[in-house]
Amino acid sequence: MVDFFFSLVCSPAAVAAVVLAMYYVFPSPLVQGYLRFGGYILAGLQRKSIKTKNFHFGYYERSPLPRNGNRDAATKPDAAGTTNSAHPTLLFLHGFTSNKESWVRVVMGLPRQWRILVLDMPGHGESSFDPTQDYSPFGMAEKVDMFVEAVGLERFHLVGESLGACISASYGSTYPHKLDSLTLLCPPITHRLSNGVATKYIKEFEVTGQLSLLFPQCPDEFQQMIDVVLYNPSLFTFHYRMRQALLSLQMEHYHHFDKIQKDLRKTQEGDREVRQLAKNITMPLFILWGQHDRVR
Repeated sequence: MVDFFFSLVCSPAAVAAVVLAMYYVFPSPLVQGYLRFGGYILAGLQRKSIKTKNFHFGYYERSPLPRNGNRDAATKPDAAGTTNSAHPTLLFLHGFTSNKESWVRVVMGLPRQWRILVLDMPGHGESSFDPTQDYSPFGMAEKVDMFVEAVGLERFHLVGESLGACISASYGSTYPHKLDSLTLLCPPITHRLSNGVATKYIKEFEVTGQLSLLFPQCPDEFQQMIDVVLYNPSLFTFHYRMRQALLSLQMEHYHHFDKIQKDLRKTQEGDREVRQLAKNITMPLFILWGQHDRVR
């Protein structure tokens, strides 16, 4: 009888029933578990954390596959201080209100000979938040360098998206000697308003200091956000319960996001300083804006 009960409980049908029940009754823990303990494994990433004096950083890392059995040679800089081109190190920075999970699908398509680090920015994901700190692009760049020093990176390629691109540009202008290259995807630059290329969402931020699109308050508003920020939202049309779960995870950080948003608003005039420091960016630079980007 015990064996029968055990086999029944452990049967695939029973497991599926439990998962389905959790999805409808407790969707948030199930979705959170997949995002933080499941999805990244498919990309060969390891979930890690590291502490500095002021912050706790959550991040993913994927070590490069060794060649000729020499794993150390994969990430050791050469005599010129440049990382082995066959085994480059890449650090990815996500955008505002996002997290490191947003890079998982990208990492899946990258060569396994590359060392990959994907960081949760302070106040996002699993990284800590201190309301007394500066979260302007240059303030965030300082925190990124805390992480860089903590994990022992010497030279690397930096890739940032949206706000992460703005922070990456700030990092490149402040610490140019540490970068082999800099890639900026859809960097938000407010002075483009005068050129008439900004969307209504960036214009809203210019006038009100708010990006309401990125602060959905209900599952339907969450789907509206997805419809705007993705080129092909039909690939991510979530069930209501899924939207509810994803929204609840995001809302946990809203008080962090509000502080970051205010610091960004205060430093909009810093665009002039960024342009002045741009002369320090001497490494190869690649900037890409998507033709169909609706938040720029």
